Amino acid sequence: MTLGVAVGYHSSVPISRSGVGRWIIAGALLSSAIVGRPRGAAAATTSYDVAGQAVVQVIGHGASITIRTWNRDTVQIEWPDGAPFTAAKNAQPTRASFLIPTVSVAESHGREGTVTTTLLPEDFPVPRLMPGLHDVVRVVEAQPPLLEAGRPLGRPPRLTLTIPETVGLVNVRSDRGAVTLRDYHGTTIVADRRGRVTFDGVSGDAFVQPLNGNFYALDSTFDRLRIRSNRADQIFDGCRVKQIEATTLTGNIVFDNGIFDPGLARLESDRGSIALGINGGAQVGARTVDGHLFTVLPAAAPSALIGRDDGEGVQMVGSGGPLVNASSNHGDLFLFEGSLTEPRPEMLSAPWHPMIALLLANRALMRGGAVLAGPALRRPQPRPARFSAKAHGPRL
Repeated sequence: MTLGVAVGYHSSVPISRSGVGRWIIAGALLSSAIVGRPRGAAAATTSYDVAGQAVVQVIGHGASITIRTWNRDTVQIEWPDGAPFTAAKNAQPTRASFLIPTVSVAESHGREGTVTTTLLPEDFPVPRLMPGLHDVVRVVEAQPPLLEAGRPLGRPPRLTLTIPETVGLVNVRSDRGAVTLRDYHGTTIVADRRGRVTFDGVSGDAFVQPLNGNFYALDSTFDRLRIRSNRADQIFDGCRVKQIEATTLTGNIVFDNGIFDPGLARLESDRGSIALGINGGAQVGARTVDGHLFTVLPAAAPSALIGRDDGEGVQMVGSGGPLVNASSNHGDLFLFEGSLTEPRPEMLSAPWHPMIALLLANRALMRGGAVLAGPALRRPQPRPARFSAKAHGPRL
């Protein structure tokens, strides 16, 4: 049976809308005209000198993409000899925001049949990018040959870009390759359908769409972060945010040892679980329809937190601070101070184990270096919608 239901479960931070019909990733920002010639001596290395606030765009299929920064006014691009990449530089005017297009995903849910999930279009502003002409460096990976089963033929190539610290916008689209961004401080837009996206020491504004892969952010600071996914897990490890809107359908969200500055903070999953660890003060509003609430916060009052829609289900962390909302319709909520890895007797019980394992698995992948494809992580399974909290009751 097929259910022709479009589930529009994402909403956007209120911002002004731009003209409809333009796509962020391919971008009307970019064209194929080449203004500068490559200076690289080797076929596998290409370099372009750029002015401040340049734009870097990468369109990949299965390549493992790494983007890092240095203090030179040069974009350096490296790939293996014979790999199917092309690079170009031109100059184009920018605009105030990018339209994030509608994305529809059809997935099988057993007896429920196939459910179509729709991520609605959104605008993402780029206020850090000054109006006017900007140098644009564009790298494109050709579609690799496919096997009869639709899988790519051969090992995915590695693509490494070293970009100036002054780059104004990094814009990446990938189908199934891993995307790693290190030490970049600007505006980022990343859309990856099935790969793993990693941010390491990143700051600024970011829109991230790791649709069915995985997202891991380490020691990163965001003024504004919008992240949405279908079934990708979203892991934040020691991050600081001023404005965050994180939504997912069946994925889990772990915000471990996080700092929240005054601003909008909303973490939402339909069938996944959410683990929220606060470093510092905050006011936490937690809501679930038929999941469980687990908390080790002082003076916890789960009866006042669970299933409330009137905005009064708020619990203080430390001396209080910004309001952080965490909600899951059918998943569990875990509230604590600090990190999941800090030993506390209450967190040794079985319900906490999958979220702790998810955090540790992502840390292990990070230590292991570059990841060539989306991870096969063992993660908490989303609770089925028929699960009822009335039968089991909330627990501590």
